[in-house]
Amino acid sequence: MSSPVDVPGRSPPHDLSIVSASPNEMYSFIDQFCSPNSFHMQSIANTLAAKPDCPFPLIPGEVLEEVAEFAASKGYLTNYRFLIVSNGKVESIAIGNMDAIDSSQSSDQLNILCKDARVIRVQTSSLDQALQWYKKLTTLSQPRPAPSLFAVKFSRTIGGKTDVHWCRTESLPEFEFDEQGLFNRWGMDPDYFAVVDYNNDYSICSSYPRNLIVPKSMDKKEIESLRDYRMLGRIPAVVWHCPDKNVLLLRASQPRQAVLNWRNDKDEKFLRLVTEYTARKRGVENSGKIKIFDCRSYMATVANRIRGGGSEREENYANMKLEYCNLPNIHNVRYTFEQLRKLFNPPVEQATFLSSLQATNWLSTIMSILSYSNKAAEQLEKGRNVLIHCSDGWDRTTQLVTLAKILVDPHYRTIEGLEELIRRDWIGYGHKFSDRNGISGTDGNERCPVFLQWLDALHQIHHKFPTRFEYSMAYLVKLAVHTSSGLFTSFCFNTVQEMESTLESEGVPATPIWRMLNSDKCYENALYDREAPRIRLSAPDNMQTMKLWNEVYRCQEVASLLSKEEETAEGGAGGRTVQATSAERESNGMERSMVKSRSSESIASTSESQTFPPTPANPPLRATESDEEGDVRERRNTRTSSGSGEATREGGGQVQQSTVPTTASTPPSTASPDVRTVLDHDGLVRFVDPTQDSARKKFAVYEENATKKEETERQRMRSEMSDVSIGGRGEDELFEMDGIMSDASVVDENDLLYTPKHVGTQVHATHCSVCRHAFGMIYSKMNCHSCGRAVCHRCCTNTYMETTDGVAKSRKACNECYSKMHSTPTPLTPHHSAPSLHSSPLLSSHHSASTGSGGRSCPDGEASSKVPPYMSPSQAVKG
Repeated sequence: MSSPVDVPGRSPPHDLSIVSASPNEMYSFIDQFCSPNSFHMQSIANTLAAKPDCPFPLIPGEVLEEVAEFAASKGYLTNYRFLIVSNGKVESIAIGNMDAIDSSQSSDQLNILCKDARVIRVQTSSLDQALQWYKKLTTLSQPRPAPSLFAVKFSRTIGGKTDVHWCRTESLPEFEFDEQGLFNRWGMDPDYFAVVDYNNDYSICSSYPRNLIVPKSMDKKEIESLRDYRMLGRIPAVVWHCPDKNVLLLRASQPRQAVLNWRNDKDEKFLRLVTEYTARKRGVENSGKIKIFDCRSYMATVANRIRGGGSEREENYANMKLEYCNLPNIHNVRYTFEQLRKLFNPPVEQATFLSSLQATNWLSTIMSILSYSNKAAEQLEKGRNVLIHCSDGWDRTTQLVTLAKILVDPHYRTIEGLEELIRRDWIGYGHKFSDRNGISGTDGNERCPVFLQWLDALHQIHHKFPTRFEYSMAYLVKLAVHTSSGLFTSFCFNTVQEMESTLESEGVPATPIWRMLNSDKCYENALYDREAPRIRLSAPDNMQTMKLWNEVYRCQEVASLLSKEEETAEGGAGGRTVQATSAERESNGMERSMVKSRSSESIASTSESQTFPPTPANPPLRATESDEEGDVRERRNTRTSSGSGEATREGGGQVQQSTVPTTASTPPSTASPDVRTVLDHDGLVRFVDPTQDSARKKFAVYEENATKKEETERQRMRSEMSDVSIGGRGEDELFEMDGIMSDASVVDENDLLYTPKHVGTQVHATHCSVCRHAFGMIYSKMNCHSCGRAVCHRCCTNTYMETTDGVAKSRKACNECYSKMHSTPTPLTPHHSAPSLHSSPLLSSHHSASTGSGGRSCPDGEASSKVPPYMSPSQAVKG
């Protein structure tokens, strides 16, 4: 095979000293390696259009750094990602998503361990090439200062422009919040609480937003006194309010109780005012209670007391109950995640996979988080205030708080609501994204995929209720990928203060991820039921309903990247036979069949002429019909494209390499497919959800057929009416629809007064507009075609006839509108104008059995005096 193709002037050092260098030396090397000024030739970005070696488009601010020929693939390295192309298959890895590079299993093989649990294996051509790329990728995967992140360069390149089609939606910076708007939307009483800017200079807490919601009776000095009692100044903060039950959801950090059991009267006053607010709103004294969930175990709390921390004591707080959740800390979660990632590092033992998955405790930990989120939601539904905290209040606390809000408030199941949730509760209240994802933080002991674990928990709820969320699975997958990609400024800093100061010093605007997610309709859930009851959801509460998040954790392995290929010359014809040893084929078969149900669907069998199909090779999956908690058929992950030269058997999942004829100038290992059909706008492999695609196609076909059917019916009616002769016309003189008004000599004044108004339909109403009963199994919902109100079936028992384009149709009318239609007509006033006769309703000559013949019903259910049946002149003529 050919040696790596390096860009002139860009050869990295040939020693391993850079791997163990100091952080300053490491950053200096990174800046030198990634800076385009080090090129001794014209920038590759300027001549990219003329270079056939780069089959993919660059995003704003991206520069091609190096191109290399591997044993079975071709690699492209930029200052943003590492892209691998092999035999019609593509894998794109963001540099920020590289966690570690491992080459211990084989001397000429690289294992790229990603922060989203993926493991990408690259077979190099030689030991020297493996060593060279090991040093290069290890250096690039190290954390770097925030100003040198690619997100800063990307933001500087696009600025505030909206001409980038995939980032055309405008979005406020992450450090700007409309706290007053939330205060009003939550229906909080301004006599008890207020939005204050006591933290405008971040003097109370550097990791909190500028504006806070606090009890109105507490002044600034009292709020500042809480700073010394709560760890890191993270005082109790109101994060949600229920307008129906007048209860609050709060978050904080642990109190500084220490071994001496210290107290703080202002902290006790804060929580006492919360319970008094609930009691006064209900009008019952001492009815307000508060439940505190301490995310740690009791032993961890005791250990924290030695370091000055602790937990609340029930005897010091009125109407308070404390419960320990015993959730693992970041060190245990990090170890659990590493064990999970080892499962996807082939070869995988099929016989012990499930037991190994259980041994990682990854799903068990998520199950515990969901369980206590359910408990917090239940307490809020019962009318009790809830306070959640852990040691520092930015990891486990945020997980429980946000999941509880999603369960109790349907607003956070919408795209707008989820954006608000992440912007305010995750970024605004100081989750340490930089340290946890290893983007800028240099302390490896601080790394932990807390946000990824939370997304997995949200994915479990989304999988249980597939029709209750406006955002699709693709939305969550993009969030998981870009948490550590370093492309957007949303997840590159620990606090909003750090984000604001860094962007201001660099002179670049913020580029939130919402600019991309809100610019594409593919992130909307096609199965979303907008008319579903707005009730509290219940998260999965047993391990049987848990599901491994294959869409994120395990991409489809590329066969040519997993096995060494042997070349054989064929009589000077330039042909090449690609083979794999039996042991390697067996290993590949084990890796492919790890998820047996996906073995035959993830690897497409295509011909040589279709090396890169633009659409998935598998037919779209059909969503199964189920109840509200039913499952939708498992979404297959097609994040890695499949190409030519492979044939996969459904049963065993083994991959058999075939003979691929090529020329000497274009070896099959470097054959580049149309990468544009695989990569998304953000430069990473596009996620395809067959369930969503199938649903969108079906809805589009349904709407198209409905439109065609309506047009066909209209044309048929016009054709039939054209053959009808009208009295007074000749036999050869045809009837025309446009001549109806000229032929109508009588205008029914009753039809004129009570033409349906069609003022709008109450789609989201939950109670009957007349009797105020809640819609459900007893009182079914329908809409009056006359006034548009949502009424129950008992208040809408009558029908009337309406003519549209010559077709008489039966329409539903509420009892009140129906009574008005059949009342004594009022004399026509001069200011009324006559409408067209064909748009007036034809009133039925009979009544519903519930009102009796000639009678009418009132909204209050009382019977009115009977009125003789009324027949309009137009009805008499037509009858």
